[in-house]
Amino acid sequence: MAAGGAQRTGQGAGVVCQGLTKDFGPRRVVDEVSFAAPMGMVTGFVGVNGAGKTTTLRIVLGLVAPTSGTALVAGKRYAQLARPRHVVGAVLDRLGAHPGQTGLAHLKILAAAAGIADRRVAQVLELVDLAADRRRRIGGYSLGMRQRLALAAALLGDPEILILDEPANGLDPLGIRWTRGFLRQLADDGRCVLVSSHQLGELAVIADRVVMIDRGRLLADTATDSALASRSSEVTARTPEPGRLAELVASAGGTAKQADDHELVVRGLSAERVGEIAAGAGVVLHSLVGGGSALEELFLELTGADRSSAGAVDNPRGDGR
Repeated sequence: MAAGGAQRTGQGAGVVCQGLTKDFGPRRVVDEVSFAAPMGMVTGFVGVNGAGKTTTLRIVLGLVAPTSGTALVAGKRYAQLARPRHVVGAVLDRLGAHPGQTGLAHLKILAAAAGIADRRVAQVLELVDLAADRRRRIGGYSLGMRQRLALAAALLGDPEILILDEPANGLDPLGIRWTRGFLRQLADDGRCVLVSSHQLGELAVIADRVVMIDRGRLLADTATDSALASRSSEVTARTPEPGRLAELVASAGGTAKQADDHELVVRGLSAERVGEIAAGAGVVLHSLVGGGSALEELFLELTGADRSSAGAVDNPRGDGR
């Protein structure tokens, strides 16, 4: 699956925010936030409802003026870009298309407004697997199809930077998998992909970097590998041979603590790895349950939240600002 356009070098400014602050009256929504989303990488942007994610993305796209600080795309403020659709593509909020329009007509209108040839419309429809449904009315599209149409619109100008707010929200597992692979390919083509998401497990799979904010303040801006290396989620295994499995886990670099006669709590290894180790040694497993992702563990620790409040991460639509 190619993302279209020429292969990029993966070098350049991408998105850079420095000392970004935004006040709405007496309320400070974004507070001295600085981070970078490099070219050639997927950067995950994480925060609970009201953390300031959406406001930050809107500032980057020139939709909201910052109280102080700077937000640059490809080294410039969005308003300074001569041909913005050719530099940055974005998916925020709703699709904004009339349900009576076809997908093809919707994209042709957007392309004409940006001075983009119709042949590019055909290309992006192919890219997002909507070519066969291009003449269907958008009102009959599934949620996944609408999300893909929004991605097609963002890619019309073959931009080097993509900014996406919850692109997999509400999708079924197949839609999430497709989106994951598509975003990964965009970054592998050398583009900058800045993606807001509450699905921390998905981000752990595709993101090269992760930026976390809470109540408008930056918590972390780090390589995902570093974040995962510093945390290990728990895996609970039920087996009639807990002692033997504990020895195998230790040999593989993990740690294990026996919770009862048949239950073992493992840290430092994924559920998949524990299952492989058990299978390879012929150890019977009655159940194997993974805990929250390592990114979730890090996020909860940095915010001082407990697991009972983790559901706030799972409802992205509350982040109006």
